[in-house]
Amino acid sequence: MNVSFAVKTVALTLFILTSVVCRQAVAQPAMKVLVAPVIRAPLVEKLPLSGTLVSPKFSALATRIDGYVEQLFVDVGDKVQKGDPLLSLDAKIAKLELQRLKAARGEAEILYRDADRLAVEARKLVGNKHISQTEYETRMAQAAARKAAVNQLDAQLAIQQEQFDRHTLRAPFAGVIAEKLTETGAWVNNDSAVLRLVQMTPLYLQARVSERYFGRLQKGGQVTFYSGLRSEQPRVAQIDRVVPVSDPSSRTFLIRAVIPNQDGSLVPGMSIKAEFTLSDKDSESVLQVPADAIVRRIDGGTIVWVIRPVEKGKGEQGKGEQGNIAQPVTVAVGRSENNRIEIRSDQLKPGDSVIVLGNESLRPGQSVSIENAG
Repeated sequence: MNVSFAVKTVALTLFILTSVVCRQAVAQPAMKVLVAPVIRAPLVEKLPLSGTLVSPKFSALATRIDGYVEQLFVDVGDKVQKGDPLLSLDAKIAKLELQRLKAARGEAEILYRDADRLAVEARKLVGNKHISQTEYETRMAQAAARKAAVNQLDAQLAIQQEQFDRHTLRAPFAGVIAEKLTETGAWVNNDSAVLRLVQMTPLYLQARVSERYFGRLQKGGQVTFYSGLRSEQPRVAQIDRVVPVSDPSSRTFLIRAVIPNQDGSLVPGMSIKAEFTLSDKDSESVLQVPADAIVRRIDGGTIVWVIRPVEKGKGEQGKGEQGNIAQPVTVAVGRSENNRIEIRSDQLKPGDSVIVLGNESLRPGQSVSIENAG
């Protein structure tokens, strides 16, 4: 009896201790972790390069005629639109000649109308035999001559108008005045630059690429870039040109991407850090996880912590409550690109959730509360 009572007492004590431990385990809150999905896709390879921003148009502007600079409408740094006046030359003589030709053209128009009136009358009179055929033909010839004189003066007016317009230098495209090379009162020749105009949008990102990547960079390919001057979000552009000529001294070829630059925050000559996406038609799909999901063990192995659903117990209505636990899975790692790592494991599949934050001190089977990474 004493032995039996002692056994029952020990069993009861163990039961109570086990219940307490279990209740404490159940009461322990789940650890919060950040998770990301396992995916299967071709591993996108990035090529980091340094490039330079250049303007598609950088023009040294000159007047189309010689002359005296009467007025400058712009200064360095000014933004201009296509067609805006930039500089004017003294055009007094050209303006007077234009006025003279307009007056001459008006006189010629009056003489032509009179000659044409006489020709119309002669056409009626010659039919009634009231004037001779010779008189009729003379009047017709005079009207034609007066018309030719009007046409001649129209041509001279057009020439003089063009000559007058050339006294004003206008912007051939939208941009920024980068340099001013003359001043009011200076005499300029039509073969000398007076202003330098730089287009600001779009801009070109140019970089030299090793010839071993030729064929893996295609027109339309994606480029992610940073200006490097201040903290900012990465921008995306597209490859516009791949120049199929290699520089024999550097064994590189030129690649160019178009950057809209609508906000004007980028300027020509700026150094750019860029990542070019390399295309590979033969690239196979592989399992990938974020680099933060990989945990390296002391023995040299690598694991990831995968989320597994479990039934925690019965609720008030007799249904099991679903929970999540973390389980380690040994993986072999392969290539890494753009913060993603190739893995090989027969225990993982696309769609599984792996822990990327909070995986430093987990225990197998530990209860976790998950939140998806953005």
